[in-house]
Amino acid sequence: MIAPHLARRGGPCGGKRVGGVLAVAMSLAVAASLRATILDQIGVTQLLQVNPALTGAGVTVAQVEASAGYGDLFEPNPADQNTSSNAPGYTFINDTGTVSSTFDPAEYSSHADMVASDFYGAAGGVSPGIAHVDVWDASEEYTVLANGGKLIPAGQTVAPAVVNQSFIFEDESAGEDAYLTMLYDSYAATNNTLFVSGVGNGANMTTATTPASQINPPSDAYNGVAVAAYGGSSGVGPTWDGRSKPDITAPGGETSFTTPLVSGVATLLVQAGNEGVGGSGTQTAATNIRTLKALLLNGAVKPAGWYHTATSPLDPRYGAGIVNAYNSYVQLAAGMHPYSAATSTALSATPTFDSTAPLQTSPTGWNLASITSGASANGVDHYMFNLPAKGNNVYDLTATLVWNRQAGQSKINNLDLYLVNSANDAIAVSDSSIDNVQQLFIGDLIPGQYDLVVMKLGGANEISPTSTYSLAYQFTDPIGTPEPATLTLLLPVLALLPRRAPRKRPGK
Repeated sequence: MIAPHLARRGGPCGGKRVGGVLAVAMSLAVAASLRATILDQIGVTQLLQVNPALTGAGVTVAQVEASAGYGDLFEPNPADQNTSSNAPGYTFINDTGTVSSTFDPAEYSSHADMVASDFYGAAGGVSPGIAHVDVWDASEEYTVLANGGKLIPAGQTVAPAVVNQSFIFEDESAGEDAYLTMLYDSYAATNNTLFVSGVGNGANMTTATTPASQINPPSDAYNGVAVAAYGGSSGVGPTWDGRSKPDITAPGGETSFTTPLVSGVATLLVQAGNEGVGGSGTQTAATNIRTLKALLLNGAVKPAGWYHTATSPLDPRYGAGIVNAYNSYVQLAAGMHPYSAATSTALSATPTFDSTAPLQTSPTGWNLASITSGASANGVDHYMFNLPAKGNNVYDLTATLVWNRQAGQSKINNLDLYLVNSANDAIAVSDSSIDNVQQLFIGDLIPGQYDLVVMKLGGANEISPTSTYSLAYQFTDPIGTPEPATLTLLLPVLALLPRRAPRKRPGK
C-alpha cells in the first residue's frame, strides 16, 4: 500500500498521513485479459443479457485518488478509457483545488488508470457508459469535506452519485477517525452520495486506535460501502469500535481494484433506478443510497465459510458476500412494495406475528420507508409473506436492512430485523446495537406464513423519533431456482491474478 503524506487543512485531525492508493497497478494488458471473466463472476455479463442497455448511462461518478507525498500524480488517462462511442466528460481537481477539464500527462497515475479501467473503462469496465467522472485528489476532497463544501466542481450542477475511493487514511487516533467518518457520513446523508471505499490490504493502518483495525478510514464510515478483496490481500473486520465491516467483497488481488468493481455495479443500479426499473414513480426511492446499499448487500453471493451472528450482521472477512450485479438488479426490478402494516410494542417487548396484516404480493422486492418510535414504545413495520407448499421443497431468505447515520450525529438510531413465524417464534434475528446494517440469511424455511419485521427501538437512547430505512429481501426456492453462476470459475481466475508487492510508505 502507498501512504502519501497529507497536510490536512481544516478540522481537528492535524497533520496526519492519508493512506494513498491501495495497490501498485498491474499492467493494463494483463488486467484486460482478466476483466471479461471477472465481469462474468460478478454477474455483470448475466445482467447485460437481461438489460444490455445498462452501462451507467446518464450517471455522474467520482474517482478519488491519493497523490500527496508522491508528486501530484492522480489522473487516469482518458485515452486509455475512452473510445469514439464512449467518451465521458472529465473534470480533474488537484490538491490545491485547481479545476481542469484537460488531462495533464505530468499528473498521470498508473494506479488511477487501472482503477478507472475496472470502474468505467471502455475495454471491460463495469459501467463504461457513464456521463461524467470527477477525478479528485484525496487531499482536496478532504479539504472540501472538512470545510463543509460540496463535491461539485466549479461550473457543474450535478453531484456524483457514486464515489470510488481506492485509498485510505492511516495512523488515525480514535478521535480523528470519528471525525473523518462524521465528515463522510454527513455528506452522504445530506447529498445522497454513495461512497464506495476499499478497506485496505490487510495491514493495521489505524494503529493509533485501540484496538488497531484493518478496516481503515474512510471505509469505516457508517453510510458508505466498505469493500474487501475475495481471494486476495484484504483487511478483516471488525472496525476498531466493533462494527461489522467490510460490507461486501469482489474478486481481485487487492482492494484497489475490487473497490471499482463494486462502484461500477452501484452505478448500474443508479441508471436502472433512474430509468424506472424499480417501478413507476420509484426513481427517487430506488436511487437513495440506503436502497442502493441494501440491494448491493442483499444480492451478494455467500462464499464457503461465510458466517454471521445476531449481533454481528456481516462476515468479518467477506461482509455480505461477493457482489453480484444480476442478483441486485433482479431484486430492484421486483419492485418497491410498501409494508403490510405498522404497529408498536412496549420498549421491553419483541415483535409478534401480525395475523391481520395483508400478505405481500411478491417474495422478492424492496422498500424505502420511514418508521417511528417514541419515549415509551418501539415502532414496528410488518412485511407478511405466504410461502406455498411445493412438495418437499423448502425456502431460503436473504433480507438486508439499511439506514443512515444522520448528518452531524455521533450515534445512530437502533433498528432490528426479525423473521417471525405464525406460531410467534422469532426464528431469526439481527439486532446489532452498533451497526446501521442488519442482515438475515436463513435456509430450510418450511412452507407457511412469515412476518419479516423491521423494529425501531424507542426510549431514551433514540437519536430521532423517525428514521428512514431501506429493506431488500428475497425468498427463493433452492430446488426450483438455479444458483447464480457467479462462483463457477472464480478460483481459477483468482489463481491467475498477479501478486504485487506494496510500495514502501514514506517514513515506514
